[in-house]
Amino acid sequence: MAGGADVIVLGCTHYPFIRPLISAVVGPEVALIDTGRAVAQQLLRILDKYELRNPGTRRGGERFWTSGNAAVVGPVVRRLWDSSATVLAAPDLGS
Repeated sequence: MAGGADVIVLGCTHYPFIRPLISAVVGPEVALIDTGRAVAQQLLRILDKYELRNPGTRRGGERFWTSGNAAVVGPVVRRLWDSSATVLAAPDLGS
């Protein structure tokens, strides 16, 4: 790779969607490390610690919140995730 990297860590939740593109751009000589599995395992530990896991068998759903403009972000999420995805503007919580 022109920049000299031999490893790239995909440290954002958005990168799995474009991992094939990143891989194609950087080539096979650059290793990609995806943090998704580690993040999911940590989430399970936190949910278990605070007894927040859903004990039921009914499947949940997804809602997406954005600090950006929901009208702009919504079509992108629906294209990447599911055409029926709900995207809402996150409330401004201040600093």
